[in-house]
Amino acid sequence: MSRYFNIFDVGQEILDSVQNAVNSGDFSGLNRDIRNTINGANGSRHWTVDTGQGRSAGPSGRQGSGSSGKSAGRSARGEWHNAGTVSQPPAPYVASVPGRVSGIVMEAVGFPLAAVFGIVAMGSAGFLFTPGLLLAGEILVSVFGALSLTGLGVGIKGFSLRGRARRFRRYVEQLKGRGYCSFDELARAVGKKKDYVVRDVRGMINRRFFLEAHIDEQQTCLMLTDEVYGQYRQAQESMRRRQEQEENVRKEQERREANPDLNAEGRKILKEGYAYIRHIHQCNDEIPGEEISRKLSRLEMIMTRIFDQVEKQPELAEDLHKFMHYYLPTTAKLVEAYRELDAQPVEGENIKKTKQEIEDTLDTINEAFEKLLDSFFEDKAWDISSDINVMKTMLKQEGLTGRDFAKE
Repeated sequence: MSRYFNIFDVGQEILDSVQNAVNSGDFSGLNRDIRNTINGANGSRHWTVDTGQGRSAGPSGRQGSGSSGKSAGRSARGEWHNAGTVSQPPAPYVASVPGRVSGIVMEAVGFPLAAVFGIVAMGSAGFLFTPGLLLAGEILVSVFGALSLTGLGVGIKGFSLRGRARRFRRYVEQLKGRGYCSFDELARAVGKKKDYVVRDVRGMINRRFFLEAHIDEQQTCLMLTDEVYGQYRQAQESMRRRQEQEENVRKEQERREANPDLNAEGRKILKEGYAYIRHIHQCNDEIPGEEISRKLSRLEMIMTRIFDQVEKQPELAEDLHKFMHYYLPTTAKLVEAYRELDAQPVEGENIKKTKQEIEDTLDTINEAFEKLLDSFFEDKAWDISSDINVMKTMLKQEGLTGRDFAKE
């Protein structure tokens, strides 16, 4: 099989090119250099990489599993958060909550009355020490004391209602017409701790201040509408299914790594290879762009099929040393560089060009990996072609071709 791996002879050159680009931050021309290096390594049809930008899927015409759930956003960034970025109708909450006016009135009435009745109660306490007026003193102190406490309670209740109405207005102002908002953000807006705000908002939801609001399972975010909450639930379900799928893939990969038909070197190659696939899948989850997701999903699919074929043909393991040593680390460096650039808060022209160059380079790598995978089947394709030719010859000799049937 060694004739199919001439591309590996230039692995160090490609790795050096990528490393230099990562160190310098200059990715301009990287895709061109890698394509020329690969094409120059072997002029045969096996390793001539197309100059186009790649296809939307691999040989099977299907996307890889890495794009699962992508349309709903990313789990790492909050998959359902996309719901708050679209134009929405006015959020369903009441225009005014109880306490904005009544709270002021209750404070204005309650506290002065508490003070007046409290003074009268203290003045009445003198009768307790006057002979013959002890009973009257007790009655006066009890009545005016109770009235003072009632007034104090009314004032405190008004103060609480007014504070709640004030916090509600600040919550609404902080939402700024969005369909969701984090509790950390709301807590900063009112100067309270997050746990206090969660309890406060939950109470407002129970009192129907927010008419359709929901709180997420982790108690990190307030969602104002049933629509946003529905999107959140769908994203949660999508994430759960993807996690189950990833767990099943991990178990299947472990099973394949333990294949008794593979020697120690083969099992090591599969273990490292699947680790690279999981790493690229994780990066794919953290990068929200749909176009880069398509390219990385295709890369995952091709790499998975390469290692699946190694399990079926253990003799291929020996030929994959350079693939593991050069091309997978090179690809991982490019993906990590893209992830770091994409995480920058502001995307200038240089970052935009660099990301595009990396995307183009991934197309080139995908084409090369795809041709590597295709080369695994060349002997089988040749054998099948020979069998077909033999079959045609036998059918013709027996007079069983389509033309002979027509004569009959």
